[in-house]
Amino acid sequence: MEIDLRRQEELLREYAEAERPVWVLGLEAEYATLVAECIGTSPENDLTFQLGDRAAFGGLIVQRVFWKDKLKVLLEKQRDRFTAVCSHVRRLFETTWENRFALISKLVAWECQLARCMNV
Repeated sequence: MEIDLRRQEELLREYAEAERPVWVLGLEAEYATLVAECIGTSPENDLTFQLGDRAAFGGLIVQRVFWKDKLKVLLEKQRDRFTAVCSHVRRLFETTWENRFALISKLVAWECQLARCMNV
């Protein structure tokens, strides 16, 4: 029996599109819990570090995108945290170098974007 990979890809995409709202609801609940728990200055209680971890370790693309968006919004309010978050992500050896590099690249781009907005 031959598997039609194109059809399987279409079915997977349809499933992901149908399930996305449910996944996002779950992520929003997790985010609310995380915000409530992250009170303090230790790395375990630092919301920007926790969001960076989740953005780097998200297994599904929808998870990584969700956490990156939350991190970006937070860093727009706390611009002084960019360097600390980049350093924290560099130390996440448990994730792949590609995920670390991609996230650090986004952080640098966001910081440059915000700096340009401030100069306009």
